[in-house]
Amino acid sequence: MTRSLLLATCALLAAPQAFAQDRDNPLLPVDVTVVSLTESASRKVAQDRISTSLRVEDRGGDPASLQGRVNDKMSRALSLARRYNKVDVSTGGYSIYRISSNDEPPQWQASQSIELDSADATVLLNLAGELQKLGFLSSGMTYYLSREKAASLTDDLLEEALKKLMERAQRMGQVLGKTNVQIAEVSYGNGGYVPRPMMMKGMAMESARASFAAAPVADGSDQSVDVNINATVYLRP
Repeated sequence: MTRSLLLATCALLAAPQAFAQDRDNPLLPVDVTVVSLTESASRKVAQDRISTSLRVEDRGGDPASLQGRVNDKMSRALSLARRYNKVDVSTGGYSIYRISSNDEPPQWQASQSIELDSADATVLLNLAGELQKLGFLSSGMTYYLSREKAASLTDDLLEEALKKLMERAQRMGQVLGKTNVQIAEVSYGNGGYVPRPMMMKGMAMESARASFAAAPVADGSDQSVDVNINATVYLRP
């Protein structure tokens, strides 16, 4: 076997071992070290919005007059709510159904909900108190983080996590004697945000018919926003 043929054969035998460090990209140079890194960043932030749902309920033997009473209360509630410019107002589901058995005189129950949402908790809670005076019942209340604030914070956390990951990659490169660092691929995800239910989970009609003289009281809390990133890093001399 000639010397040139021997060298060529040795090179072919060595090639699979040299490129085995990254099977997805077998054309990487021999002196490249491929590293997979994971990094995260987290921050707690105050929830900046509050949402509540209230409902009006009534019972009676005449469905038409029953619906009329519910509609009248809802009209009064909407007229009142529209005076509060800082509160977003919308109506929710409307239902009417029979609650008596077939062998009893017909009895019906009707209900409709009104949804309130605002960045100003004091204003919203005052409005909720006024609606309770009209006979509305609380179905639930939630503090949550707005999409705008969550998105802005996610961008900041992503930048923070990337800087931390880059610093870690550079330290690894220094230890390995490969200070040329290249981020080949990055993927990230965040924990998102879920409104946290709190307070008044919906009360039985019989125990909640009394009107409320004072506005309900509620307080939000801090919420954690997390960002996680995964990266493939190339280290070169």
